[in-house]
Formats: sequence, C-alpha cells, structure tokens
Amino acid sequence: MATLWLVMSWILSIVFAFIATAMFGMGGWLQSAFCLGIVLLLLPPLRTLIYKLTDTSLTWWARGLLIIALWGGVMLSLTLNPATSLYKSPEYETKLMAIYDTKMAEWPLPYEDVYVNTDYGNVHVIVSGPEDAPALLLIHASAIAGWSWKDNVKELGQHYRIYAVDSIGEVGKSVLNDLTKPLVGGEEIGKFYTDVTHKLGFDESYLAWCIYWRVYRHTVRATCP
Repeated sequence: MATLWLVMSWILSIVFAFIATAMFGMGGWLQSAFCLGIVLLLLPPLRTLIYKLTDTSLTWWARGLLIIALWGGVMLSLTLNPATSLYKSPEYETKLMAIYDTKMAEWPLPYEDVYVNTDYGNVHVIVSGPEDAPALLLIHASAIAGWSWKDNVKELGQHYRIYAVDSIGEVGKSVLNDLTKPLVGGEEIGKFYTDVTHKLGFDESYLAWCIYWRVYRHTVRATCP
C-alpha cells in the first residue's frame, strides 16, 4: 500500500506540475500557485524537506483535504474569472496575427479570406484554386493555423478548390464565442465541419488533415450528410 501511494504521489505530482506550467503560460498566476501547492503536498522529496525544515508532518487525510481545497480554489477562480480570450494578452494576439500574415505572404496561390458564421463562432477559411475543381477541405494540426498548408497548396491547387480552415479554438483567425464550450468528440466535430462545408456551398469534398506538422493521411473521399 505504501509503495502504491508513493507511485501515485509521483504521478499526480507530475500531472499537477504540468497543469501549473500550462496555467502559468496562459497567465493564470493564481491557478498556477494553487497547483504548485498541490505539488508541494504530493511530491515525496518536497514533503520530506518540509518535514525536516518544520519538524511537522501532515496525516494522509489532512493532505487530502488540503489538496481538495486547493483544487477547489482552481475551479472557483476559473468560474469567477473565466477566460475571455485564447491569448495571454492582446500583445501576444497581435504578435501571432503578425506571424499569420507573414506566413500568408508565402502562400503560393491567389487566395481569398472567407468567414463562415456558425453556432460556435466565426470560422476563417483560406480559399484557393480553380472554382470548377473538386473541393478539398484542409484541417491543420493542433496549435497552429490554416497557413501551415502553404508548402502543400501549390501542388494541390492544380487539381482542387482548396478550403484551408482555421480550426475554431486554435490560434488562427477563427473566433470561438464561448471558451468554456470547445468542440468535444467526433460527432460534434463532424457536425461542425458539415455545417461549415454546407455554408461554403458544397456537400461533398475530399478531406486532408495534418498531425504534428506532417500529413499522415493521404487525401480521402468524404461525403457530408
């Protein structure tokens, strides 16, 4: 039992340390501090050091109550002060949009910016290629944007009408209306992209998506219901 608790302490310490780092990176100073407090209570070397410095030791149930209280503080602070932007600050957003425009200057084909209004928010789509060509929907990897297809579209644009979507909730030009309600699950995501393609004017398209900057799946046939 002691060995299991030790292993769980290490695992949970790493998890909460990761959460604290992510919160800090997003500007959540208070939430990060709460998570670091949990790490202090869980991480075995830190518990031992605190015991040596203070000559006090908490019982397991006391530590458990403190951890629950600290995590409750994280949840309460997020509820009372919800995020209103994906970005740490307006300055960061400005810098990222400048990078976006710089990347789009390298887009090798003529293109137009199209915005599609959905239940989740305004979706930005980069449209290129012959108007009479088959539609090809491009979905980028996480944490980037539609411009990431710039090195592929020259070849693809010879055969397809390209629609490179800025995934909503990512760092592109699409705007998620409610940050507490991101797209969750395959069914919801499927319905979302069906809505987007219908509003772009087509019911059937080819589809390609990218994972970690590499295209792992070849273009496949996809029919929107």
